[in-house]
Amino acid sequence: MRGFTLLELMVVILLAGILSAIALPQFSSVIARAQQTSIANALVLDLNYARSEAIKRNQYAFVCPLPDDVSEGSTTLSCGNDWNNGWQVVVDVDDSGSIDNSDLQLRVHESPGNRVKVGAGNNAGGGLRFNALGLVNSINGGPANDTAQVQICLEPDTCGATSQNLKVIISRAGRIRTERNL
Repeated sequence: MRGFTLLELMVVILLAGILSAIALPQFSSVIARAQQTSIANALVLDLNYARSEAIKRNQYAFVCPLPDDVSEGSTTLSCGNDWNNGWQVVVDVDDSGSIDNSDLQLRVHESPGNRVKVGAGNNAGGGLRFNALGLVNSINGGPANDTAQVQICLEPDTCGATSQNLKVIISRAGRIRTERNL
């Protein structure tokens, strides 16, 4: 007769359960890091898009957090201060140097949820503004020769230097790179 006995099947199921119990916690951290990387890549994509639109259109382009009070169908265009709400790419059509209802919203990236926190680092609290040369500065007027940072953290409550951050760093010249704290 061919086949497995009940005892052999129980041993295989027990071993599979033990291996799963060891592997699943590690797998959830892999998923969280992949989500963190995905959010960083989306932000880098939108920053590069805003920079290229500023150069192409010869106008200011902004990447800034969505406002706290944004509601579906809202026609008011403004920036918030919390990157965790999501962000938007806006072109300053009227050349006012700030965002208002006459400007053009090109992209919106929704909130990443509560598993990963997106927080402003150096000079990026209210968002970033690219000029027609592709140079960047903070909407809130950070130092002209400093870099700006947006942090994407795995531990939302401890988004600091010791947590597993993924930083999106934007130089004054508009160069965008990512850096991971280990």
